[in-house]
Amino acid sequence: MKMSPSRYMMLYGVVVLIAGIIGMITSGSFVSLLTGGVFGSLAALSGYGLSQNSKWARPLGFAVSGFLALFFMMRMIQGSPFPALAIAGLSMISIAMLMQAGTPAPQTEAKSQED
Repeated sequence: MKMSPSRYMMLYGVVVLIAGIIGMITSGSFVSLLTGGVFGSLAALSGYGLSQNSKWARPLGFAVSGFLALFFMMRMIQGSPFPALAIAGLSMISIAMLMQAGTPAPQTEAKSQED
């Protein structure tokens, strides 16, 4: 089953939010909860915008995904592989999905019979 970029971004937003909740529970980090909520909501909003063909949705998705990918790659380099590897990987997938969302679907060109 192929997932649409809009659905992926909505799901990605939920996962980011859950990661923030897990960060709050496991380490008592209110910042994790706050950032997970903000970035998760923005990612889900991007997914909703994609489903409505809004022009702002892709740039928002790229900004959120790019920021989270860079942030969590830095966390991996600093020696904190979990959940950094998972979120960085999901962020890279979301960037690929957003790139796909901007590519027009191939269309067959009907030949006209003009003489």
